[in-house]
Amino acid sequence: MTKKTCIIFGVSGIVGRNLAEHLVGRGDWKVIGVSRHRPPDLNGIEHRSCDLNDPDDVKQALRDLGPISCAFYATWSRQANEHANCLSNGAMFRKSRRFIPVLSGLLQS
Repeated sequence: MTKKTCIIFGVSGIVGRNLAEHLVGRGDWKVIGVSRHRPPDLNGIEHRSCDLNDPDDVKQALRDLGPISCAFYATWSRQANEHANCLSNGAMFRKSRRFIPVLSGLLQS
């Protein structure tokens, strides 16, 4: 059986970790997890460490991904106010998704 491959940004958080555990438990997914630090006791994933605020770090961490079936974004960085939340988190999202199609072959729709 060929496994589908997904990437989860924010794999060390509540949503990302539970999603990773669910997909690994199904047995038909290869999970690539992205976070600043590898979450403890999360087995069965390939972890990539990077700071989503640093485009060069993201590019380095996501090199050589191979084909990706889908990407999940489940990370958040709290800022001083809602405007700053939108700016900071929006920038992290754009940086993370910018490299996936180029480095993995995932097509943008």
